[in-house]
Parts: sequence; C-alpha cells; structure tokens
Amino acid sequence: MLFRSAELALANGAHIINDVWGLQRDNGEMAKVASKYSCSVIAMHNQDSKEYKEDIILSIKKFFKKTFEIAEQNGVNTNKIIIDPGIGFGKGYDENIEVLNRLDELTCLAPLLIGVSKKGFIGKDMNLTPSQRVEGTIAVNTIAVAKGAKFVRVHNVLEHKRAFSIADKILKK
Repeated sequence: MLFRSAELALANGAHIINDVWGLQRDNGEMAKVASKYSCSVIAMHNQDSKEYKEDIILSIKKFFKKTFEIAEQNGVNTNKIIIDPGIGFGKGYDENIEVLNRLDELTCLAPLLIGVSKKGFIGKDMNLTPSQRVEGTIAVNTIAVAKGAKFVRVHNVLEHKRAFSIADKILKK
C-alpha cells in the first residue's frame, strides 16, 4: 500500500506526502499517516476514467471537498494541504487544456501546485518528444503561475527560474 511507503519516507526524514489520489484511495490510511507526522500533503485530483458527466471544474471542486473532509476526519491540518488538479491524470487533451485555462477557479480552495513538465499534451499538436517539450512546459507553467498557481513541479529548474524572473518583472509580483 502507498501509505506504507509514505510512512517509511516520513520516518526517514521526508516532510511532505504527494498523494495522486487526493487521500481518497485507501480508506483514510494516507490521511492518518499525514496526521501522525503532521506533514504537508500534495493532494492530486485523479479518477479512473477521462469522462466527466458535469463541468470539469465543478467535478474537481467536489473531489477536493471530499479530500478536505477525509483530512479533517483523520486529524490532518488542512492548512498544510496543497492541491494539484492532476493534469494528465483522468483527463484527455481537451480536459487538460480546459483545466489549465480555468485554474483561477481553483485557487480559492488551497495553494495550487501544477505538474505539467514535459507531459504528452504539450507536444501533441507538434508531435514533440519529451526532450522537445521544454519551451512548451515553461509556457504552460508561466501561464499557470499568472493564473494563481503557487508551486510548479519541473525538470528544467534553471530555465524556469529565468523565465519566471522576467515574468515576475512584467507582472510585478
């Protein structure tokens, strides 16, 4: 079970859990581990299919409402939860683009993390390999930060630092 791996990592010095199922896949076990170690949690949105029967942002908000309920029931400090809309997980190309376009609708829930580094949707239109997706990744992440993301998970740290430096000057952040 993933919660056992998380507990082992925390027992050996880790300070944060990254749960790709938003505390919803293991009957609260991951939340119990987070509570025990009083650590931060990155709770990612995910689902088994790529089909949405309602507005995708509404669906994501409902998912995170359940995440926060599970966290509270298990003693997790909800101020330590960072949400990740799960780009590339339980979403197709169009859904990924829509979520990214509407990120600002999620920032009211908790600090927002985006993890899009070199993902397939970035290179889809131009048929790019992962190593050719750096510029697209930087573009997506710059837009995400402008829309309210507080954290980005990236491969190319130096390139992002340079891009964000000029974007911050322009946006006066």
